[in-house]
Amino acid sequence: MTEQEKCGEASLRISWTLAKHMKPFTDAEVVKECFLEAGNALFENKKDVVETIRRIPLSASTSTRNTHVLAEENYCDVKQQLNNANYYDLAMDELCDVFVTAQLNIFVRYLDQTRETFVEEILALLPLLGRTRGEDMIKAVMDYFDKDELRLEKAFIGNY
Repeated sequence: MTEQEKCGEASLRISWTLAKHMKPFTDAEVVKECFLEAGNALFENKKDVVETIRRIPLSASTSTRNTHVLAEENYCDVKQQLNNANYYDLAMDELCDVFVTAQLNIFVRYLDQTRETFVEEILALLPLLGRTRGEDMIKAVMDYFDKDELRLEKAFIGNY
């Protein structure tokens, strides 16, 4: 990998860690400052280390873009796992946000064949515009599965 690619990977890893710990993206600049201090203390050839660390893109907007990239990658991975699974379990929950927009939360549980373990993930959060009757929710789910090319016939729909 080139130095630029390594810096890009470091940026993604830092954004992932910040998101995992629910820290604001502006904390990425603090992380960079910590790296610079650690580099100065740990390495003899400080100039190269410091310059490489300075090249790691960690602005709040970069961290936001990184998080979108990571979320999309995670979503594609979940979709692939669902396509490879023999069956999966769905659970749905209707909720309202602060703007009183009804939403349908879809959770999925499936067997990850590579890790040989069951995984639970949030699959989608769908807005329910207009009515929130059962038939409206089922239509939203069917439209979502159709649009994302997921096989609804593999799903067992139940309550957790």
